[in-house]
Amino acid sequence: MKTVSTNELASIMDVHPNRVHQWLADGMPIHHRARKGEKGGHQFIVSKVVHWLKDMAVQSAVGNDELISADEAKKRKLIAEANLKEIELAQKRGEVVDLSEMQRELAAQMIELRASMRRVPERCVLRLVGEKNESKIKKVLLSEIDDALVRSIGD
Repeated sequence: MKTVSTNELASIMDVHPNRVHQWLADGMPIHHRARKGEKGGHQFIVSKVVHWLKDMAVQSAVGNDELISADEAKKRKLIAEANLKEIELAQKRGEVVDLSEMQRELAAQMIELRASMRRVPERCVLRLVGEKNESKIKKVLLSEIDDALVRSIGD
């Protein structure tokens, strides 16, 4: 197997030699590590470096530090399928609700609540015209607010 130097590897991979040094720090395989003062520097086998870079890219895409075995992948798939079946069963039992449906319902209730609250002044204005008793004003307003809430979202 032909070996290449750090600069040759950088040229082949179309990267700066500093990138090769970073790969070394990250654990890239090295065929021959040059000793201090030794001529020629480090030596690499390109095919091993390419395989290592490919494995690093896969690990990065998977999002974890180690690749999983085929058995582990099958195990995870079985667990995911079982979880999906449990969710489907819970839906059939009525134990799970559709989130988007709940969001629509909640939005409709909030719209109704807003409209009901904005009608409070017109519903109580005639009862409060000329009223100077603060406690009576508060009582009327609180009563109207409570009625608006009950009409909008129930008791």
